[in-house]
Amino acid sequence: MMPEYLGDVKGGLLPLLTVHFIDGLTLTGEDWDEIINRLRDSSWKPEDSVEQYMKELARRTEIQTGVKIDWQDSEEFVKELKRAGIITQIIQH
Repeated sequence: MMPEYLGDVKGGLLPLLTVHFIDGLTLTGEDWDEIINRLRDSSWKPEDSVEQYMKELARRTEIQTGVKIDWQDSEEFVKELKRAGIITQIIQH
């Protein structure tokens, strides 16, 4: 399956998702899984697997913000991070 992209005025390609974090980090990706993978890759402690990374980030988020992160998939995880205040903006192009 081809990734879905939107063309910009210059004929280039824009990703479907842009996510802005409270610390100034901005990630883009074609889907929720790519956002999580890019977040993990940018981490100082990426853990062994994506699932393990998400569990650890959820634990740290709860300690930092007091908000418990509940998720079943990457999309819910990103939206929960926004609810907790770790993400400031999610743009779906």
